[in-house]
Amino acid sequence: RGLPPLAASLGRALSALNFVLPQIADPDVPGKSYFDTTLVAVTSEFGRDNTSDSNTDGLTVGFNRGDGSDHHGTNACRYQALPIMGGVIPGGRMLVPTDDQVRPMGDPIASPSLLATFLAALGVDPSPYVSAPPLPEVYG
Repeated sequence: RGLPPLAASLGRALSALNFVLPQIADPDVPGKSYFDTTLVAVTSEFGRDNTSDSNTDGLTVGFNRGDGSDHHGTNACRYQALPIMGGVIPGGRMLVPTDDQVRPMGDPIASPSLLATFLAALGVDPSPYVSAPPLPEVYG
């Protein structure tokens, strides 16, 4: 029940950044706006599942006793939409769309590859920190 207001607030914040950052010149990079030199990413360490009442082993998959949701290894727990914008990230596209059951329609992107991509975008060699390769498709 708490997610819709939080999601709406996050959506407004992202929309505001998308509107304001292109209008502010970056004083450190002549001819560029803060939108051109900033990467905005929303990530999470996990997904929650409150999409059904029970699963086959009898565990509750819907809301738990604390009125929250839990992790049960379902698609909603495994796959998440992670919005990224700004800098050299072209907008208006999905790298891996999902179906109505939140199953990837293509190869899912692992979080370590996303982290490697962020490090590479900052000019940091990700290999000492992350074993996954950067994702060139994020930029193009």
